Amino acid sequence: MKGWLTLAVAALLTGEVTAADHDACSVRSQLAEEIMWHRQAGTPIREVVDLTSQDGPSSPYITAMINMAYERQAARSEEYQKIQRTEFGNVFYLHCMQQE
Repeated sequence: MKGWLTLAVAALLTGEVTAADHDACSVRSQLAEEIMWHRQAGTPIREVVDLTSQDGPSSPYITAMINMAYERQAARSEEYQKIQRTEFGNVFYLHCMQQE
């Protein structure tokens, strides 16, 4: 455990991004895009909460993600809906990479 912590601190100090960081952040980004897809499709927020908590209670991170998505207005055009999904996913990817 101590060796892993040392490695993690070293990676943070050198600013290196590993494939594992990318993979973990990609998962978060994809989840954000999926949540925004539901937002843009008009899925009620309670259904999205139910979907994300089927395997147990949602994490505070996922709850915040859902709330942020539903604070944004739904786009009218398909093109802008796609842009909204991509941008929303990008926000969470960048945030994750900055935290890793």
